[in-house]
Amino acid sequence: MAGGRYKPGVLPVLILGVDRPGLGAALAERGLAAQPAAAGPAAALVGEETARPACPTIVQVGSPDAACAMLDSGVDDVALASDPDQLVAARIAALVRRSQPGVIQVGNLAIDTLDRRVTRAGRPLALLPREYALLLYLARHVGAAVDHAALHRAIWGRVFDPGTNVIAVHVSRLRAKLGDSAARISTERGQGYRLSVTPVARDDKGG
Repeated sequence: MAGGRYKPGVLPVLILGVDRPGLGAALAERGLAAQPAAAGPAAALVGEETARPACPTIVQVGSPDAACAMLDSGVDDVALASDPDQLVAARIAALVRRSQPGVIQVGNLAIDTLDRRVTRAGRPLALLPREYALLLYLARHVGAAVDHAALHRAIWGRVFDPGTNVIAVHVSRLRAKLGDSAARISTERGQGYRLSVTPVARDDKGG
């Protein structure tokens, strides 16, 4: 994987002994960054013969039999070499979530569900209770379009659409507070709202 420096708050993933040229883009969509250096990775993807680092690790194998043997040996998770990059990225993201209980990471946003606190690139965001609840709900459905009815039920406890623009108002305020975050809320016409991660630009001037 190519080197580079990434914006703070994007979780690094160590890739060792695995040739997956397209994985970097798939990881970026989930707020993760392929990183060649071993400095504090959130997770790792390694080959069968590669030494495993001291972080949550997925081992890539060549066959289902090898996958079973690896899981029986106690590895965190496995991926097949034939798996598409999007699936491998999703498994890595799931491993990161399991290793960080109580924290949901979306791009450079970290949502601490225990303290009900949100940080962007390590800096706290001041959110009102409904704004926090809206962000949390969208983060739990990251990448998917969430319709108005679901948001009314989850955030306002309503089983019907009152015909007001209350959701649009809260989304607008939340977008303003997110600012230049890698996590963006888009309006899906006729569907609702979607929280997704904008790939983070890389600075190739540094190592």
